[in-house]
Amino acid sequence: MSILGSTRKIAIAQAGNAVITFAGTVLFARALGPDEIGIFFLFQAMVGILQIPSDLGIRGAVEKRISEGNDSSRTFFTGFFLKLPPLIIISSLILVFSNEVNNYLGENLSTLLVLILSVQMVGQLLIKVLNGNQRVGSTAIPLFGQKLVWLIGSYVLYTLGYGIKSLVYGLVIGYAFLLIVALGRVQINLRSPSLDNARSLISYAKFNAVSSLSWQFYSWMDVAVIGYFLTQTEVGAYEAAWRVSGLVMLVTTAISKSIFPEISQTHSKGNLTRVQAIVQRSVTPSLYFVIPSVVGVLILSEQILEIVYGSEYTIASAVLTIFVIEKVVQAVYIVFRRSLEGMDRPRLVAVSTVLTLTTNLMLNVLLVPMIGIIGAAFATFLSMVVALVFQAYYLN
Repeated sequence: MSILGSTRKIAIAQAGNAVITFAGTVLFARALGPDEIGIFFLFQAMVGILQIPSDLGIRGAVEKRISEGNDSSRTFFTGFFLKLPPLIIISSLILVFSNEVNNYLGENLSTLLVLILSVQMVGQLLIKVLNGNQRVGSTAIPLFGQKLVWLIGSYVLYTLGYGIKSLVYGLVIGYAFLLIVALGRVQINLRSPSLDNARSLISYAKFNAVSSLSWQFYSWMDVAVIGYFLTQTEVGAYEAAWRVSGLVMLVTTAISKSIFPEISQTHSKGNLTRVQAIVQRSVTPSLYFVIPSVVGVLILSEQILEIVYGSEYTIASAVLTIFVIEKVVQAVYIVFRRSLEGMDRPRLVAVSTVLTLTTNLMLNVLLVPMIGIIGAAFATFLSMVVALVFQAYYLN
């Protein structure tokens, strides 16, 4: 499927996902208030952060090697068995320290944390197999369905009186749906893992793990730090602003997912001229929706949060403004990063990632205790600027 065709399908799915996620967040944020919804956001932060040691870059390596023409079935099973040991270790630690985990989250959710990490692992690995086979468009339905099932399942359970746990149960059900549908779309035969495949995956994953680390930390570290230094109410308001700002990234996300397998295959054939053309024609469309959104949010940030979530969330109006400005930088960064990964340069991505991650973590720890959630937003923005500078330098 062409980049345009894949982008169109993914863009539609992403738009649907954004609408569903946004509607669900608004619905439950209004019903539960910033304190309780903050528990759910902290749970999601832990899922995102714990994906890093439980994956170690294997998912991205599976996508990369399959896109180069390697056997899909053998690569999938090799990746699956490489991922099992770290997942087992992480799950065991969660259960051993369940009291500490539950106290941090503010709810008894440690067992559900283990369950969702397991279901998510298999489902997302299957999505990477589809991506690697240049069937990016085929991931639209399972990805969209996962969000829809989460919303419906969570709402039904909430009406039955499950409270904040209804959202977590809904996540588990949604990822189970994704796993089942993705499994029906891939063509995988039973294959024994290969030592050569394992070496090939690890050679890519050892650098890809670092870039994955950065993205998950970038997405969730600020929430985790806010949860430690501040309150769950401020976690809820901060993440609500982040969710609103994420709506402007729909086109960029679709483009970045679509260009990776195309660049990977083109680069493996040595056609650098076409790779350059793909990158150049992907950057401008990535900014089409982002830049106009900045103007609107600069004027109406407080009103947007009040209308959408309620007056309790307007404490994050300045945060929303910073986030939308940051999305201009992020739109270009995502295209550059996926291009470098597709050109089999995970080491370069990893180097810039270490610097970005260090910047993000240090600024969060420094600024959050001083100026609260605005400090976390500044840390996110400045670390993204650092990331873009290094990605642009390496890509150039």
